[in-house]
Amino acid sequence: MMTRVVVLATGGTIASRFDASGSASVRDGGADLLTGLAGRPAQEDVVDVLHTNSYLMTLRDIRTVVDAVATQVARPDVRGVVVAHGTDTLEETACAVALCVDTPKPVVFTGAQRTPDSEDPDGERNLRDALHVAAAESSRGRGVMVVFAGKVLPAVGCRKLRTLDLDAFDAVNVPPLGKITGSRLRYSGPAQRALGALEALPMTAAFDHARVAVVMLYPGFDARLLDACVAQGSAAVILGGMGAGNANPAVQAWVAQAVADGTMVGLSSRVPFGPVAALYGAGGGASLAAAGAVGMGGLSIFQARILVAVLASASGQSLAPRTRSAVEALEHRSSR
Repeated sequence: MMTRVVVLATGGTIASRFDASGSASVRDGGADLLTGLAGRPAQEDVVDVLHTNSYLMTLRDIRTVVDAVATQVARPDVRGVVVAHGTDTLEETACAVALCVDTPKPVVFTGAQRTPDSEDPDGERNLRDALHVAAAESSRGRGVMVVFAGKVLPAVGCRKLRTLDLDAFDAVNVPPLGKITGSRLRYSGPAQRALGALEALPMTAAFDHARVAVVMLYPGFDARLLDACVAQGSAAVILGGMGAGNANPAVQAWVAQAVADGTMVGLSSRVPFGPVAALYGAGGGASLAAAGAVGMGGLSIFQARILVAVLASASGQSLAPRTRSAVEALEHRSSR
């Protein structure tokens, strides 16, 4: 009997085609993705979950994917799950699944940079690779992964760094997991718990409406934009600090007041690689930490937003302590 893998189709470039105007939109369903795909290692079930480009996705759509993955990995006859997803926000959805779905079965996200009607499309290769990874016994216990351009990457710590190149994704602040060439899958080490000491988090319907703002900082930033975020109902604001997480005295003063008023403030960086660090005063990272900002470790600002939105959707103690504990648990991942 062949191994059974479920393919969850959500749309994206891998399912898009160009029209007469020269613009692309989602046309294909999940069954179309597999039509004519050679070298498939498993028997597939196909489920159409969404039919959209990922830049149009909402938090409700992300929860829909999380729920679909949880349903499929609960089936005893399923070895693994592949999620075909648009690349623009793939890192957010993959992170949400990693945080909220507790399973040893491999869950593999993939997509494409070129539509199937383009010259030299890449979707077939990525999908075939993802199927091999999902079907492999050696993938068990490695958590949620992203397979793209021959790379096997952890979902938490994966980021799209190139807008158009076929090699679009890399691991950021965590090691890559392995490579796949043809049907040969090579992992760089033994399976390890992808989320460190963090246990799977509950995602409730309140996630759909979680108001978590992301604001990138820059020279001369005067905090009025941050005031607007709170005025519009944001329960949390994630700052993309300069360098290792730096701002200025105006932002420091705003953080202190916002935290006193009950707004959770997270501190990430606009720099892709490296963690935030409390190094500088005068509005720098040390000043922001003293004012109550929660450092987001090595999480990208966009995955930090997903983590905080998941935490905000659950009742319990205030958001800042839960976020700090979650980040600390995530940081306790052994390196290879």
